[in-house]
Amino acid sequence: MFIGREKELKALSAELSTWKNKTAVLIYGKRRVGKSTLINEAAKVFDGIVVNHLCVTSTFEGNLELIFHRMAVQGKYPDIEDFGSYWYDDPVNKTNAEFDCVIRRTGDLYDFYECKFFDRAMTLQECEQEKDQLRKIQGIKVTGIGFICAEGFDFESKTDFILIDGETLYQ
Repeated sequence: MFIGREKELKALSAELSTWKNKTAVLIYGKRRVGKSTLINEAAKVFDGIVVNHLCVTSTFEGNLELIFHRMAVQGKYPDIEDFGSYWYDDPVNKTNAEFDCVIRRTGDLYDFYECKFFDRAMTLQECEQEKDQLRKIQGIKVTGIGFICAEGFDFESKTDFILIDGETLYQ
């Protein structure tokens, strides 16, 4: 039974009707308030649209994994075999790090994305520091290095970095 959420259903339906250029719609709220039911009701109206709702995490990085997953399901990245986060620990040099979104593509090729939720643009120096950490990892073929920062970047795109700002991310 679906009662009392007509306002939310109308808003979601309006959002889904402009779906052509979107990769994800975020619905958030407290536990057990009917988010999944709302999504399922809205999906009934839209034939041909795959609604894949997953539990949205409370982190920017976790939500980006969901966006990458959605793009993979839509066929925008046909060669993705797996994705997630990546930790490494080097006890010899006493270093470790985490990379937020790592995509493993066909042929054991890896794209690393670092997500930053800054209230300012990310600097080239910060990107270079992250790149230096990647150089320390052995046994993995890094084919792409990307940065996702909602507030953008204070430099022009370099050919060896994939830059995704908030405007691009939420299209």
